[in-house]
Amino acid sequence: MIYAMKFGTLPAARRALGAALLSCALLGAAPGAMAPARADLTGSTVALESPQGLIGVGHTHVFRFKVTNASTDLNWIADLHFTFPACCTVAAMAWDGSEASNGDWWAFDQAGAGTSAAHYTDGDGELWGEIPGTGEYGWFEVTVDADAACPLGPAQIDWQLVGDGYGDEPHTLDGSLPITFDITAVRGATWTRVKGLY
Repeated sequence: MIYAMKFGTLPAARRALGAALLSCALLGAAPGAMAPARADLTGSTVALESPQGLIGVGHTHVFRFKVTNASTDLNWIADLHFTFPACCTVAAMAWDGSEASNGDWWAFDQAGAGTSAAHYTDGDGELWGEIPGTGEYGWFEVTVDADAACPLGPAQIDWQLVGDGYGDEPHTLDGSLPITFDITAVRGATWTRVKGLY
């Protein structure tokens, strides 16, 4: 059965959590019942908590994203991707799962330093993802250098969440977050470029 496949590779504590979730999901179901239909990522969200306001070009910024898995069953988020404008360069990456029930078990491989895209991928080799559903959440921080040549004005950060493939579609959600590049009147900034903001 699919349940045996998913639980078979988990450490004891995690397997126990999975079994408890499964028992709740199937409570009252007849023997041989199929997996609940809402094992998908519908309603999951990515929110930009900081920085707030304008993004200064020619500066380094730490972008903090809150990622929430709204799956009502066992479709866990396995991979996350954040794509910044091409004029930005990823300098560092981190995550914080301290508020998640299984945050101590999170294992993400990180890639993208030196490019404009940050990738967090499931790094423990298990069949499950890392972020459980039913409103569990965590934070992902990406340190980015915004080049002084970034076009001023509106831009966006594209994101993608990928589930572990359990249950129903969608297993992937995409979206974008608006940002605005700005410039401050400091040494080296041309008057023409600053004046163009007003």
